[in-house]
Amino acid sequence: MVEDERAVRDLLVAVLTRHGFSTRACGTAEEALELERAQAVDLLVTDVMLPGISGPELARTIRATSPRTRVLFMSGYAGALLQEEDMAGAEFLQKPFDAKTVAVKVRALLDPEHD
Repeated sequence: MVEDERAVRDLLVAVLTRHGFSTRACGTAEEALELERAQAVDLLVTDVMLPGISGPELARTIRATSPRTRVLFMSGYAGALLQEEDMAGAEFLQKPFDAKTVAVKVRALLDPEHD
């Protein structure tokens, strides 16, 4: 999970952990790439607007080596910032959202029947 705002990042980790998801959190895309190189991820949850490498760029980089990685973009801005190719096989969650909404979306993306 990649979110540059610490309070939001900490809250999301708490919510996802409480719902039984193993979660690794990063404040930047660069940190996420380092973690992903060490251990592949099933689902990338990322803010669209990040300092440095953007969420969509991060997703493209990870999917280049791990094409089965699912992606959940989140943003407080309009989803129109995402290109059609960014959304191929990805989902979008508009901020603000509640704990149940993010947990349900993550569960749906990780469900084997989602393919």
